[in-house]
Amino acid sequence: MNSNISVRENRENMLFNRKELKIDVESDTTPSREDAKKIVGDAISVSPELVRIIKVDSKFGENVFTIIAEAYDSEESFKKYSPSLKKKDIEAEKKAAEDKLKKESPDENKDAKESSEEAGEQKEEEKPSEEEESKEESEEEPKEEAKD
Repeated sequence: MNSNISVRENRENMLFNRKELKIDVESDTTPSREDAKKIVGDAISVSPELVRIIKVDSKFGENVFTIIAEAYDSEESFKKYSPSLKKKDIEAEKKAAEDKLKKESPDENKDAKESSEEAGEQKEEEKPSEEEESKEESEEEPKEEAKD
């Protein structure tokens, strides 16, 4: 797949402990993000888990693709400085954490749901029904007419 790989730009960013890269890849098909991570990792001898792909770009009709990426020095700096690019990634992490909590304590979750359902039933009982509200409104209307 990768017949020709050339590193166009390799800047060291000491503040964030990373390298900011632009790599040109000649290929018949556009590389996926996972393929791009492997390409960047192989090009600069870094683990693909420490690579964050920012963009895979190409020009129409050409077989040369530009990969813009960041390669971090350590997993700590990757987690600390690398923002998640997609909202769905954040949602997936939250869902995984919620699922983990549900698996650890299913009895506590059931108790919490039951208590919240009971609280909802109490609120419904406190509210007057629609019929009672309409009766109250109809009683107030004649009093206002008498004042005029």
